[in-house]
Amino acid sequence: MAGKEPDIGPTARTVAANVERLRGELDLNYTQLSERLQEVAQWSINAVGIRRIESGERRVTPDDLVALARALGVWPITLLMPHTEDAAEEVTATGMSDPVDAATFWGWLTAMNGLYGGTDEWVETMHAGHPGWEVREFYQNAHEQAVQERRREGIDLDEIAARAAHTGERERGDD
Repeated sequence: MAGKEPDIGPTARTVAANVERLRGELDLNYTQLSERLQEVAQWSINAVGIRRIESGERRVTPDDLVALARALGVWPITLLMPHTEDAAEEVTATGMSDPVDAATFWGWLTAMNGLYGGTDEWVETMHAGHPGWEVREFYQNAHEQAVQERRREGIDLDEIAARAAHTGERERGDD
């Protein structure tokens, strides 16, 4: 049928449920949330649009997601996280091959760990999914921490570096 949006997946259902839950917690009706969107986020979704989002009849765009998060007073990832009371409860999202526990999924959403343990997924995602300045800062901090730990252990890193440089000079015949 022309103009009909395709079926929504588990992530869209999660966003819809979270919008409905948070709107209820704030005791806002559809019109009040629509007005708040305009006031707080300078974004327009009318009351019917909000009702359609909550019922799964309207998709949420990335712009909608950020604006709804601002209007509801939460982070965008809060709307993406299935609401659970227990960190061990299994959750799923679009693109996941298997459910994971809520704590693992939250860790993935917040870039603290990968979804499936025992892989290099987190490292690969860190490099591809973070801004370059964030990756550099991560490695700089890790390097500084390692240097401080070695110094606390009494290891003279300057002496090791000097020996390594001298060894390199001898191997090149520069001595």
